[in-house]
Amino acid sequence: DHTYISPGVNINGSVVIGEACFIGTGATIIPERRLGDTCTVGAAACVIKDVADGQTVVGVPARPLEGRPEGRPAPPGLGVSAEEAAPASSREQAQPGAEQAPPGLEQAPLVSVLLASYNHGRFIAEAIQSVLDQTVGDLELIIVDDASTDDSVAVIESFTDPRLRFVRHEHNQGIGPTKNHAFALARGTYVAILNSDDAWLPDKLEKQLEVFAQGSPAGEAELAAVFTAVQMIDEKGKPFRGTRPYPHTVFEQPNRSRQEWLNYFFFRGNCLCAPSALLRRDRILEVGHIDKRLRQLGDMDLWVRLCLRYGIWIHPERLTRFRVLSGEGNAGGANLRTQVASRWEYSRILRHYLSISSAEELLAIFPQARRWVDPSLPFAQTDAAYVLANLALERPGRFRQLFALETLFELLADEKQAAYLAERYDFDYKRFSELAARLDIFAVAEALRPSARLRRRLAAILRPRQNSRSRTG
Repeated sequence: DHTYISPGVNINGSVVIGEACFIGTGATIIPERRLGDTCTVGAAACVIKDVADGQTVVGVPARPLEGRPEGRPAPPGLGVSAEEAAPASSREQAQPGAEQAPPGLEQAPLVSVLLASYNHGRFIAEAIQSVLDQTVGDLELIIVDDASTDDSVAVIESFTDPRLRFVRHEHNQGIGPTKNHAFALARGTYVAILNSDDAWLPDKLEKQLEVFAQGSPAGEAELAAVFTAVQMIDEKGKPFRGTRPYPHTVFEQPNRSRQEWLNYFFFRGNCLCAPSALLRRDRILEVGHIDKRLRQLGDMDLWVRLCLRYGIWIHPERLTRFRVLSGEGNAGGANLRTQVASRWEYSRILRHYLSISSAEELLAIFPQARRWVDPSLPFAQTDAAYVLANLALERPGRFRQLFALETLFELLADEKQAAYLAERYDFDYKRFSELAARLDIFAVAEALRPSARLRRRLAAILRPRQNSRSRTG
């Protein structure tokens, strides 16, 4: 009696639910579990243990919500409307101590949404509203504005939802530090990433949490991140009709195993949409968040570090709206500055692969490495580094060549490793010197080659002389 079952709830066999309970949208209760009277189950929670009378559980797996301070209502999405929630301060200053949860927010939410803002006043209201409209109400929205010079701050401050926390940088620090600041404030079991010019569909988080509740769809490594397929939109929010290969089709990807993703990142680069990501915060704490030194490929760097230990998955529904700005206005737009920076950062990201320590793992990621790896022979970190350098040399790209040369150079710095390479692979100092001269990673030959304009001028100068010699010859 008096129990409310929200839409999308999955109740399995032999489950007993008491009176006056509230079961949030998309929650799952596994077989043979018992819920007592007056229980509350948060949206998208996965109940794997019995729930005592009067208890509130949230998360995946569902965990008890600790007792709230006197007079404090339940967080929105747990059977209490946002209007009933007591107002709390949603404004913070980027000062020492800002990392502490503000009064009224001591209880950790299920999801922390991280939104880095910079000069997207035209779009940020849509981004914020798409978070607040999620069917999963147990969330916090953390916005860090990186000293915007447009009306972004005024737009942000027009929202009064108690789940919103706002920090403003006094000076522009860049995307890496801004994302890291937002992550430092996060308290949720999961963290979601959203750019200030993108948006989500209302059930985006709910459907991703369902994937986490079900476990790895591939039945392989534990999941650390769930992405979604993407809707490409233009500046007016209409379907993007452009024909450029990036980013129009780059996010159209099948699901892959952990090792297959690593192979793709090594040879082809990034293809995952960061604003679609929902990640386990404990796994990010384990591998580290965004590297502040990387501006263009910080997200790809994180995906590589995750996949070296855990699996990722792409939900097939287009639950994320990714905006393509005109004039290559996106952070990853195809301009000279981003292309130069991306290649340098790519060469550094490849160094994460040097942590591979077994022949089995190396061959699982790179089946093409069998020409160098004999599973019957002992395998050391030196072998992995040498093979990775050679794999990098097989694909175009001076950034891969740079990674290969630096790796081999560091191997040869150790006399024992140098002797091992000479004996095992017939690779020594002389061969390394020849390789470095041949690769020309700094494009010296191109710099010395006359430009097309200069060649035309030389041809025009020499042509009359050639004609004169032909007449007198």
